[in-house]
Amino acid sequence: MKFTLSPLKTALALLCLSPFTAWADDIDNESFSANTLSEYVIRLNQIPLHDPYSDIALKDNHLNIWEKMRKGFRMDTVSPNTVRKFEDYYSNRPEYFGRITMRATPYLHHILTETEKRGMPSEIALLPFIESAFVIKAKSHAGAMGLWQFMPRTGKQYGLTQNNWYDGRNDIYASTDAALEYLEYLHNMFGDWALALAAYNCGEGCVLNAQKKAARRGNPTSFDYLTTLPKETREYVPKLLAVRNLVQHPQRFDVQLKKIKNEPYFEAVKINQPIDLKAIAQLAEISEEEVFTLNPGYRVPVWVPQSGRKLLLPKSAIKTFYANLKKANPDDLLSWKPYRVSANNNVADIARQHGMSVEELKKINYLRGNTVPRGSILLVSRDEADPVPDSIVRLNNDNDDMSFVSYNDEEYWSEPAYIHAISEGASKKRTGVRYSTIKIKKGVTLTAVAKRFGTSTAELKRINRLKSGNLKAGQVIKVPVKSNYVYRKKGGLQKASYSSKKGKVQKTAYANSKKTGKTVKTSNKKTVAAKKTSTKRKK
Repeated sequence: MKFTLSPLKTALALLCLSPFTAWADDIDNESFSANTLSEYVIRLNQIPLHDPYSDIALKDNHLNIWEKMRKGFRMDTVSPNTVRKFEDYYSNRPEYFGRITMRATPYLHHILTETEKRGMPSEIALLPFIESAFVIKAKSHAGAMGLWQFMPRTGKQYGLTQNNWYDGRNDIYASTDAALEYLEYLHNMFGDWALALAAYNCGEGCVLNAQKKAARRGNPTSFDYLTTLPKETREYVPKLLAVRNLVQHPQRFDVQLKKIKNEPYFEAVKINQPIDLKAIAQLAEISEEEVFTLNPGYRVPVWVPQSGRKLLLPKSAIKTFYANLKKANPDDLLSWKPYRVSANNNVADIARQHGMSVEELKKINYLRGNTVPRGSILLVSRDEADPVPDSIVRLNNDNDDMSFVSYNDEEYWSEPAYIHAISEGASKKRTGVRYSTIKIKKGVTLTAVAKRFGTSTAELKRINRLKSGNLKAGQVIKVPVKSNYVYRKKGGLQKASYSSKKGKVQKTAYANSKKTGKTVKTSNKKTVAAKKTSTKRKK
């Protein structure tokens, strides 16, 4: 029995199956058997015609983030057998796959847009699927956090502040920018996206060592030949490619992709005053949960304006937020204050002093013990708190237009990470050099930094893995601090010196020389034995 084309094409059109009339076009003016027709019917029956989440139902590509993403897929397949294994894994768990795509909804457009700006393949936008399953505060057993799973050290290297008030690794905007910057650096290093992703997972040294071992065996140094990589890393890239394939061909794997509009979900709002996150939710007329979902970097219930930091709100709530902010009483927008711990550092006493419970004070400030180091800054209740104490630390600019610590009584909002920007976090090396961090201000060049710290631009590039000598305002970099330098509250970083005035020795970070008995030069050009001076002081 034979059928002609025209009735089939007409029937397909009447069934509103326009995507499949193309099959008829391919065999135009031909005839075919009943077996062939039955094959087409079987294929048609496999398509859910009325599924609202079906990709076919999304006729307008402008409303479909997935269609936009597919146009940017360009990574080559590696380890095809492993890719197939994870294709089966995800396709056999449609509910799990669906939950992840649901969690990705607020963030996916922003991430995809940022990858496109950098000319990256769209597969990179799916990396949080593998890293964190789009759980915004995901934390690994090794200490990696956030959508992009930054380790503490790598996060700091790429400018992600971490303290009791704020963790930039959980900040959607900041962590995405840092992750893509890191991936760009890795791609420039290896010249291949599979290798760059492998290095993102296990580190540059891990991949370089695997390449050396492959080369010694006479093998190529591409991803498929790096058999000495950890198992997790060897499966890391294939996992991403498996997810890519499911997004590329959802019908083939019988998965349903949640409809996500190809438009921004959130926008940054401009506000120059500290404000409760709860008040933000009320002004925007959204839930507190949604505010925390878009601003998970904050660990305390207060938004504190800082350079380069963004407060994100749903695009649909922006006008409402600004309208209500204009009418709001400023006194109703903030219920917390910073408090600097002085002589009495007992948690129970501090809590009682400010009308709080010990549990509340500990929870808000992430305190574990019953005492707090003097000089620490805590968040306390505004209504019951004493006036803000003097000399709260903040960052100012010095003569070289770089950020160092200074004191200012008026500007009292300051985060713990900004206190002691130079003196804290220094790691001592056997060479007698400490590495500390500085925050770059606008206009500062790498040459100026090198000159200030007595090093070379090449050394700064090496320890910070910089591709060029260009620095951005707000960027945090490591600088070598020699042992004969000391950080002072007034004046910032200064060269350590000893003075024999009044028989005293100035206290510096490198006063350990008095234990060795070696001589040191004093500020008035005289030489005094540190060990003898120390003995005189005891007397």
